[in-house]
Amino acid sequence: MHKQEMNNLEASPALGGGCTAPMLGDSMERAPSSPWMPFSMLFAAISTKVSPEIMDLVISCYEEFKSKKISRAELVKKLRHIVGDRVLISTIMRLQDKLPPMGRRDAPNASSKMVAKP
Repeated sequence: MHKQEMNNLEASPALGGGCTAPMLGDSMERAPSSPWMPFSMLFAAISTKVSPEIMDLVISCYEEFKSKKISRAELVKKLRHIVGDRVLISTIMRLQDKLPPMGRRDAPNASSKMVAKP
């Protein structure tokens, strides 16, 4: 895997959006630095690239996440293990190109805030 692909994976919104794998003793995670993408969109795209059995595992892990049995970081770790980085990277990169501007979550800046005038 190329270094650029790994950087893209680490910054991928569906995979923790810029959160790196925690090191022993780490307790803080960084905020996402790339556009947000719904898991449903990611899963729909992945489903065409993996077997039904793999998708069943993915959905099972997602259900654990939704029921708060596992954290988002744990879900991401499981997805990477089940689906594989290569499939996730290619799928996320392809989907990011298709996200409409309204579907992207950009960090707000001072110039984009509306200010009420008296």
